[in-house]
Amino acid sequence: MPTLDPATVHTLVTLSVITLAAVVGVGLTLLTLSGQWLAPITAISLQLLYHESFSWWTIAIAVLIAGVGELVENVAGAAGAARAGGGKKAAVGAIVGGLVGAVVGTIFLAFIPILGTLIGAMLGAGLGAALVERGTTDKSWMHSAKVGTSAAAARFIGVLVKAGSAVAVGLLLIVAAIL
Repeated sequence: MPTLDPATVHTLVTLSVITLAAVVGVGLTLLTLSGQWLAPITAISLQLLYHESFSWWTIAIAVLIAGVGELVENVAGAAGAARAGGGKKAAVGAIVGGLVGAVVGTIFLAFIPILGTLIGAMLGAGLGAALVERGTTDKSWMHSAKVGTSAAAARFIGVLVKAGSAVAVGLLLIVAAIL
């Protein structure tokens, strides 16, 4: 049976570990958790352990991509509410509602894996924005519903952008592990 040289073993172990971190990270991101950070944290750990797994520039780019994804997801619902004419309080309602909705969706829609969390986050952002807009202004229910719908749609887009950033980070680090 042929034996593998230590450099090949190191590359295979690094590739396996970072691939697992990337796949799990994307899954966690689809659950509206901050899974896009799992692959960069794993890359940093491997780099500190083995000193030659990744370039620090590659890790910095991965962290930047993950940070942009996080930022977009966190402000998406608020931006959607504002775009539809909602006030600052409705934007806060979208953010808080999205977080609460994700938790509630995960618990009560557990029979729909991943989608339950997404549905909860979208509904929570929409309801949070709509109810806060209606409760803090003298605008109509139609206007509040428009604000809520826009917040929910934007939150969904934000989750997709964040998941895309997790995929991009994973692919970057997998390619870097191979090279």
